[in-house]
Amino acid sequence: MEVIDANSVLHAFSQGVLRQPGRLVLSSGASFLAPDIFEGECANALTRLVRVRQMQEMAARKALVTIRRVIGVVFATSGLVDRAFDRSLSLNHSVFDCLYLEGARDHGTRLITADERLITKLRGTPDANLVVHLADWRPGISS
Repeated sequence: MEVIDANSVLHAFSQGVLRQPGRLVLSSGASFLAPDIFEGECANALTRLVRVRQMQEMAARKALVTIRRVIGVVFATSGLVDRAFDRSLSLNHSVFDCLYLEGARDHGTRLITADERLITKLRGTPDANLVVHLADWRPGISS
């Protein structure tokens, strides 16, 4: 089971180039790991889409239900904060994204993300294998 970030599943409801990979995640039948902040992040993004009139409220509610179905295990972030904080400083990157990354490390798996900045920062480091771009992810291939 791999860790997935909120942005990756939210792409399924966008009109962008990552819509199809996002939909593949939701339709694959795969179950994912996510940190305890995941659902709040998704809900926040969906309500923002409703407020700016890019999504109807009922569609946003249905999207949240759909997103919840792909999460098999939710892990606590409280024990990851110090490491994520340190990694955030060393990478000059968001603590929230680093929480996902540290969760993947703790669970011995990869983080599925569309965050090209994070992937670029990790390229060429020993941790490059901890991330896979959403567009490159395929069901059943976890390493």
